[in-house]
Amino acid sequence: MVLKKAKRKKSVGIWLPTLKYGFTPNKETEYSAILGEIYAQVIRSKYYSLCADCSPCYPGQGDLNTKGYTPSYQLSPETYDEEYDTPLEIHCVK
Repeated sequence: MVLKKAKRKKSVGIWLPTLKYGFTPNKETEYSAILGEIYAQVIRSKYYSLCADCSPCYPGQGDLNTKGYTPSYQLSPETYDEEYDTPLEIHCVK
């Protein structure tokens, strides 16, 4: 996880009320993400893909497995294994 953990709600980008802490994106890295057991929520990146909207469980986020028109943060291209992964086209913000 490439995030800074914070206890003050006003100083964070994403607040988790049940855990009473949040995360602030690290602007010195290529991307910042919250990693779960079966998913990753990319909350800041210099990369993006055009994809479909995600499940209502994750409002405002994109489904990086399905092509669409919603620009969504993406992991670095080096994150993917060429043999097994086929990510959507990855664009870089300059």
